[in-house]
Amino acid sequence: MMLIGMNWKLITLGILLLLIIAMGVVIYKTGKPYNHFSFAVQKLGIVAFVVIATGILINFGKNSCIHTTLWVLITTSGVSMVTILFSGALLSLDKLQKSMQIAHKISSFTFLLFIIGTFFLVYKSQIGY
Repeated sequence: MMLIGMNWKLITLGILLLLIIAMGVVIYKTGKPYNHFSFAVQKLGIVAFVVIATGILINFGKNSCIHTTLWVLITTSGVSMVTILFSGALLSLDKLQKSMQIAHKISSFTFLLFIIGTFFLVYKSQIGY
C-alpha cells in the first residue's frame, strides 16, 4: 500500500516539475515586465514541490537507511534549489542580469538531474531493487 501512495506522490512531483519548467519558459519568453500570473503559478508550484519532496524524503528517511549516494543527491539538489531561488530573485530585480541568467540555467539543469536521480533511488529502494 505504501508503494501506491509513493507512486502518486512521485507523479505529483513530476507534474509540478513540468509546470514549474513550463512557467519558467513562459516567463523567459515573455520577458520584462513579467506576467504576474505566470510568476505566481511558478512560485506556488515551487513551494508545493518543496513541501511534497521534503515530506517524501522525511518519511523515506524514517523508514529506511539512507545510502551515501542518496545524501549526496539530496544535498546537491538542495544547493541547486537555493541557487535557483537566489538567481531568480536577482533576475527579477534586474541585478547582474547576464551572470544570473547563466547561474539560473546551470542550477536549473543540475537541480533537474539530481532531483530525478534522488527520486529514482527512493523509488527503486521502495520497490525492492
